[in-house]
Amino acid sequence: MALILACVGLYGVTTYAVARRTSEIGIRMALGGDRLQVLGLVLRGALWQLGVGLAIGIPAALAGGRCWRIGFMG
Repeated sequence: MALILACVGLYGVTTYAVARRTSEIGIRMALGGDRLQVLGLVLRGALWQLGVGLAIGIPAALAGGRCWRIGFMG
């Protein structure tokens, strides 16, 4: 369930970022940028968000699990 929620959230943020940059994407396409370059631009931003989320989430989950184990299981 949490993974689905995270995916929907990442999709929403990426969609919002693309909507804000629509004019920039149009200018890039008009000046000769191909679809792969524009797609790479969008995916680079999404992968950056994913990386930051993993870098924060994995240590936080491990620390939370350790605290839970110590607190509940002695």
